[in-house]
Amino acid sequence: MLRELHLAIKSYMTIACLVAAAGCTVGPNYRRPSVDLQHKWVAPDAAGSSIPAMVGVPTSRPSTVQPGAALPKQWWTTLSDTTLNGLVDRAVRSNLDLRSAAARVRQARAQWAGAKAGLFPTAKVGAGYDFEHNNGPLFPVDTNDYNFYAAGFDATWELDVFGGTRRAIEEAGDSLQAQAEARRAVLVSLLAEVCRDYVDLRTAQQRAAIAADNLRIARDSLALAQRLRDAGVVGDLDVTRAQAEVTLTAASVPAFDIEAKQSIHALGVLLGASPDTLLAELSQAGPIPRPPQRVPVGLPSGLLRRRPDVRRAERELAAATASIGVAESDLYPKFTLTGDFGVGATDTSTLFNWSSRFVGVGPSARWLLFDAGRVLADVDSRRAVRAELLADYQQTILVAVRDVEDAVVAFQREQDRRDLYRQTVDATAESVRIANDQYATGVTGFLTVLDAERSLFASQDALAVSDGAISLDLVALYKGLGGGWESVEKEAPNTPPFSRPLMPAAGLVER
Repeated sequence: MLRELHLAIKSYMTIACLVAAAGCTVGPNYRRPSVDLQHKWVAPDAAGSSIPAMVGVPTSRPSTVQPGAALPKQWWTTLSDTTLNGLVDRAVRSNLDLRSAAARVRQARAQWAGAKAGLFPTAKVGAGYDFEHNNGPLFPVDTNDYNFYAAGFDATWELDVFGGTRRAIEEAGDSLQAQAEARRAVLVSLLAEVCRDYVDLRTAQQRAAIAADNLRIARDSLALAQRLRDAGVVGDLDVTRAQAEVTLTAASVPAFDIEAKQSIHALGVLLGASPDTLLAELSQAGPIPRPPQRVPVGLPSGLLRRRPDVRRAERELAAATASIGVAESDLYPKFTLTGDFGVGATDTSTLFNWSSRFVGVGPSARWLLFDAGRVLADVDSRRAVRAELLADYQQTILVAVRDVEDAVVAFQREQDRRDLYRQTVDATAESVRIANDQYATGVTGFLTVLDAERSLFASQDALAVSDGAISLDLVALYKGLGGGWESVEKEAPNTPPFSRPLMPAAGLVER
């Protein structure tokens, strides 16, 4: 009996393997859409300069971007600020959005593992007891109590003849990789946000320092006006104007403190801590981080391999393609092998006797004949989803190129503007000195002094804003390039064996 059972199971297993091996896989096979990205980064040059020619002011500068040069892996370190480097390291370790994204990766990995389980049989073990008491008009003469005991196990194996389960594994694997890329996108955004908030903080502190210097100058002018009034050289009007200028300059200081405190609070949240955690550490003013003289930006084609949002869109497209096969598998028959083995008896003393055994094994098939078009509608829906994600993937690539182009132009042109502001500061500082000398000797009125001081304050403030904007443009540039995640990623997710390569070649095809 055991030999017969063994031969039967072996035959069914052999047939199942042959059928599964010969069976086709439903749905379209995926290949990444080909992208002809022959784009070249646009770098401003002399011909494209919009700055008017002025004596001593260059109309353009040599390009500070280096197309084709390899990106620095830890691009934020090029700002040469050790405090910023420490904040980035702490944010990567403790940011809550990043932890949430990592949890979604683990969820996707568990779903992929669950999908793989569909390739294997399931087995269950159980035991039961049944009691019947016969009495009443049908048994007027005799009564009989009936007991039946049983124990055993049964196994079920649905054969993946048409590849629906394999498509489900492929879909889950692609979704896992998409979630891994989503986590990397969160990481890229985190790196950029830490740098942006830190630059905003230092810019606000620099502007506050400039306001404090100008407040000192305004108070000196007020003291000068008071001395001249006491000497009978000027009247009360000059004193009141000087006092108003002191008040107006002092009123600008709290606004910069608000900006600085808000940036510190934002950094605290990015580090997964209370907003006031970094107040003592960062309240002391520091310099605005300065970018390097030359900035490598790589090649446009590198965006496809590096930017996580592009990589995620491509993986989502792959998962949507596999899901079509999952839906189409419902149009085909389902083949199942079942088997059970156990013991059963009316008495527990004979339950485990060899004569009490029972064995069953056999195949089964089922085929959906009518469902009013539900499966076909599901297939059409998933094809439409794939078409949507294909358009999203192509749009994501275009947006990626635009982000980098915008940042390159802003980074280059902002440096031209900063040069003009620097020369303006030098000129207005000299005009303030001359105006005060002339006012002290009575050559000019106090209004000239006020205009010179206001121009100096405005130009110094604009220079500080421009310095911060250049660093922010660098942050935007490297965020647009999608760099940085490679150097801080601790553990890459496992690559599912049934998923397609991350970046295969050629286009979408269907068999």
